[in-house]
Amino acid sequence: MDRGLYWKDNAGRLKVPLLYCFSRLFPYGVLLFSFHLSFSQSLPIWEHRVLPYNRYTIGQDFYEMNAPIEVDTDGAVLFSAEKDQLCALHNLEVEELFKGENVGTFQRKYSVGGQLFYGFDRSLYTGGDRQSLQSTQVGFTGAHYTQFFLINKKVYFTAISPSGQQYKLIRWDGHHFHEELKSSTPLYTVEVKGKAYLLSYHSTGTSLKPLEDKAPQRDYPFFFTAQYFNSLDDFYFTDEEHEGLFHYSYGKTSRLLPPSKTEVRNPGRYYLYTDGNGLTVYDLAQEGKPIGRTSELKSAYYKAFSAESQSLYLAGNGQLSRLFTFLRCYPRLYNGTNSDGLRTIVQTPEGKIWVGSANGGFSTVDDKGTHESSLRSLQINYGGTVIGKKVLLNTYHKGLYLFENEHKFVRVNDTLLSLHNYVSQKDILYSCAQGYGIAYKAVQDLQDRRIPWKLIDHRQGLTLTQCQSICEDPFGNLWTISMQGVGIYAPEQDKAYTLHYDKDNFPIRGACLFMDKEKTLWFGSEKGQLYFWKGKGNPLEATAGDFALLRHPLLLGNNRPIIFLHQWQDYLVVGVTNKIFLVDLKSFHQGQPAKVKYLPPLVMGLETPLERACVLTDERDNSLWFASSNMLFQWDIAKWLTLPTFPVEPSISISTGKAEVKGRADDPIVLEANQNSFDIHLHYQSKDNLPRFLVATLKDKNEKAPIEQGVLLSDTEYRFQNLSPGNYTFSVVMCQADGSYTRYEFPLNIKKYFWQDTYFWLVVVLIPAATGLYMIWNMRKIDRQDKEIMLLKLNSLNKQFRPHFMLNALNSLGAELYDKPHAERILSYIGENISIIHHFSQGQTTFIPFSQEWKLTENTIAIQREIFLPNLQVQVENAGAIPDDFLLPMGLLQVIVENSLLHGLRHRSTPPQILRIAFWERPVAYGISISDNGVGVTRSKEYAGLQRHGTGLKTLQRILNILNKHFDHAITITMEDKNPNDEQYPGTITIIQLKKGIDYEKINL
Repeated sequence: MDRGLYWKDNAGRLKVPLLYCFSRLFPYGVLLFSFHLSFSQSLPIWEHRVLPYNRYTIGQDFYEMNAPIEVDTDGAVLFSAEKDQLCALHNLEVEELFKGENVGTFQRKYSVGGQLFYGFDRSLYTGGDRQSLQSTQVGFTGAHYTQFFLINKKVYFTAISPSGQQYKLIRWDGHHFHEELKSSTPLYTVEVKGKAYLLSYHSTGTSLKPLEDKAPQRDYPFFFTAQYFNSLDDFYFTDEEHEGLFHYSYGKTSRLLPPSKTEVRNPGRYYLYTDGNGLTVYDLAQEGKPIGRTSELKSAYYKAFSAESQSLYLAGNGQLSRLFTFLRCYPRLYNGTNSDGLRTIVQTPEGKIWVGSANGGFSTVDDKGTHESSLRSLQINYGGTVIGKKVLLNTYHKGLYLFENEHKFVRVNDTLLSLHNYVSQKDILYSCAQGYGIAYKAVQDLQDRRIPWKLIDHRQGLTLTQCQSICEDPFGNLWTISMQGVGIYAPEQDKAYTLHYDKDNFPIRGACLFMDKEKTLWFGSEKGQLYFWKGKGNPLEATAGDFALLRHPLLLGNNRPIIFLHQWQDYLVVGVTNKIFLVDLKSFHQGQPAKVKYLPPLVMGLETPLERACVLTDERDNSLWFASSNMLFQWDIAKWLTLPTFPVEPSISISTGKAEVKGRADDPIVLEANQNSFDIHLHYQSKDNLPRFLVATLKDKNEKAPIEQGVLLSDTEYRFQNLSPGNYTFSVVMCQADGSYTRYEFPLNIKKYFWQDTYFWLVVVLIPAATGLYMIWNMRKIDRQDKEIMLLKLNSLNKQFRPHFMLNALNSLGAELYDKPHAERILSYIGENISIIHHFSQGQTTFIPFSQEWKLTENTIAIQREIFLPNLQVQVENAGAIPDDFLLPMGLLQVIVENSLLHGLRHRSTPPQILRIAFWERPVAYGISISDNGVGVTRSKEYAGLQRHGTGLKTLQRILNILNKHFDHAITITMEDKNPNDEQYPGTITIIQLKKGIDYEKINL
C-alpha cells in the first residue's frame, strides 16, 4: 500500500482515505456484503431461538451484564453480574463464587500445570483450587488488565498503567509472572495458528512479532484491531477510523460489513454485528458465514461459544442470553408481524411448507422466503394434507378446499368440519367429521360434487364422536382415536369395533395415533402416556390386554396430552403440550429398555402450547418442523442428535432455616426434631448446561404411599413442612440426555423429641418402683454378660473365623489353584487375613483398629473378584473419614461385605456387578454405607439358607445386642432393598453407624 495515501491529524494520528478502503471492497467483499444486505435492511423471515436468562427462567435478573463471559470446563458460565464479583451460571441456578474489593470485572479463567488463573480487569488470582486463590498485582500499582490469551500453556495479557500512558506485556507460566515488554504505545498478544505474536503499532502501521521463536517480524502498512487470524496472510480486523469488518488476504483488503451499531469489544472467531433490527453472529473461521441471528436482541458486546450444546451465550445491555444454532423460528408469517393462530403445516413435493392460521389465511415458506396468501377469509383448521401435488386444507365452518397453488383452488366440500385427513393405500380420503364419525370419498372423485361422501358411524359399529386422528395398519384396517376411546374399521367388511375409555379397564383416549415403519401402532393419551399395540389377532376382537404402556418416567403421565406423533428416522417424535420427546425405536424393536431423549423446554421458549398434528420432516434437508399456537419452528434434529450427552448425578442441600446440610446419594442425613420443616435444593452440573427432567418424591419408609409424589419437571427446589419424626427417603429419578434414567436416593432421619418417646413416660412411672430391683438385676446382669460374651468370643473365633482350620486349608486350596496364574495372589490375600485373625486371637480382644478391619475387607473383596466375580466393580468413597485407630468389633465390615458378595452379587447373572462402599463422619458418629446391585435382601437370605451360610451375621448381631445394652445405640445396622421397584435386581444397601467416644474396655471383654 502506498504510504503517500496516509496523513496525520492534529493529534498525530494516522489517517486513511475512505475511498482507498472501498477500492479494495469489490474483489473479495461483494458476495458477503450482498448477502448481509439481503436481510439486514428488514427483519429476517427466520431467526434462531434465544433463551433469556432472567427471573422467569432462572429466578434472577441481571442489570449490569456488560462484561466478558466464559464457558468453564464443566459447562458453567462465568461472569461478573456486578463489579468485584464472580458468578457461575449452572444448569438452573446462579452461584456467587466470590466477592472482593477492587477486583474489577471478570475477564478470563485458565488452568496451567494444575494451577488456576482468574483474570479480572483490576486484579489477578492464582492458586491450586478455588479455596486457595491468592490475589496478585503485577506490572503497575493499580494496573488495568486486558487482552488475555492462553497460548502453548502460557497466559499472556497486557497491563496498563493507571495513567493509560504505559503498557506491559505479561506472561504467566503456571507458577511465576514474567514481564516480556514495556512500551508507551499499546502492546497486545494475538494468537496465529497456535503461536503467540506481539501486536504493536508504529508510525506507519501495525507489526506482528513472534514471542516464542526468532521468526522475522511482519509489518502491515495500515492500522487495525485484530479480530481473528487464519494465518499471517489471512485475517479479519476492524478499522477504528472507518469502522466495519475487513478481510486481509495476501496483500488485498476488502470490507465485508458496514459499521456495526454497537461497539466491538470482544474479538475472536465469532463476530457480533448489529444493524438496528437485530443481531447477527458471523463465524470468521468459516469465511464469515452467518451462524446465528435474532431480532430479540438488538445488541450484544460479549459472547462465549459452547461446543457441547452448539449455542452462543451473549451479554450486553444488562442482558444474559443464549442463542441455539440448531433451532430456527419463524415469527413473522402473517402481515410481516406475527405467526399467530397456527393450525396446520404440510409440505408439497416441490418443497414448499404451507402454514395455515385460524385467524385467516395461510403462508408458504421456501428457499426464497415467505409468501402470504391473499385469501384472508379462510380460517384454517387442523388436518391439512398433501394429495399428489395439491394441498387439502380444512377450514372452520366453510368446508374443505383443494389447492393447486397458493391462488388456485377448488372447494370440495361445503359443510364438513374436519379435524384430520388421511389418504389410504387405496387412495381413499378419510376425514374426521367433527361430531359424527369418519367421512370418506375416493381421491379421484374428490372434485366431483355429484358423488356423495360416505360415513362410518354407529351403523358400522363406530360409536366415537370427535375423532381426532386416523392411521392404517398393514392389513388395511383403519384406526382412529378420540376422547371416548379407540375405534377400528375394516373397509373390506364395512364393519367397525369400538373400545370405549374406562380408567380401570381401558385407559386410552386422546388426540393422536401413528404407525411406525416397523408396523407398530402407537397411541398418545390425554395424560401424556404412550401406548402401543402388541396384539397378534384380529383387531376387531381387540381387548385391553392387546395394548401395552411404554414405561419411561418421561411418558408415564403428567396430565398434559400427547398432541402429535411422527417418525424421524429411528425415532418416534412425541409432542406433548409443552415438551418434545424422542423415543428410540431401534432399541424398542430390539426389546431393550425404553430410551427417550428430549428437547429441553427452555430451548424452545414456548409462549403458547404446541399445536396438534403440526409436525413434518423436511424432504429437502431432513430437518423437523413443528409449531406452537404462535410460532413455527425448524429443528436441525440431525445436528442436535450428534451433540455429546452427559450423565448427571445430583447432590442436595437441605436448608432448615437455622442450618444447611449437604449430602450425596445414599449418604444418610440426620435432622434434629426441631428441623422437621425444610427446603431441599437439588444441585447438578452438565457440560451442556441445560436442565434435566426429573421426578422427585419424598416417602416415609413406614408408609406405602409417598408423602409427596413429584411430577415431571425441571424444578430443583422442594419444600416440606411439619414432618413427623422418622426415616424418610428423598428419591430423584433423573432423565438423562442419552435417553436413559437414573434413580438417586437420599436417606433422611428426623429425630424425636425426648418426650415423644414412649420409653420416656414408662421410665417416669417406673423409676421409683424399679430403682431397688435394678441394682440387684444389674449385678446379676454383669455376671451373665461376662459369661455370654466369653462364649460369643469362643464361638466367633472357632466357628466364624477358624484361623487354624484356614491354615490347614491352604494346601488343599493351593492344589486346586495350582495351575492358575492368580493362585499366588489369592494365597497371599488369605495368608494376610489369617495373620490378622491370629494376632486378634492371641490378644484376647473383641475389638480391632479400623485399619485392620479395612484390610480384612479389601482382601475379602480381592479374593471374591479373583475366583467368582471377574466383572466386579468396586467404588470406595471417602475412606479416610474413619481414623485408622478407631476400634470396632472384628468382622463388623468384613462379614457384611462378604455377605453382599456371596449372596447378593454372585447370583446376579448379568454384569456389571457393582459394590459401593462409602464412609462419612457426623458430629457424633461415623458411618459406613455398603450397597450393591445384586438380588436383594429377600433372595440373599434364601441363598444364604440353601448354602448354610449366615453364621457370621448372626454372631455379629448378638455381639451388637450386648454392646447396645451397655451403650445406647453404640452400633446400629440397617439393611434393606436399594431399588424395591426392580423385581429382578433390587440390590441391597446396608447402613452402619458407629457412635464416637465409647470406651469398650469398660465392658471387661
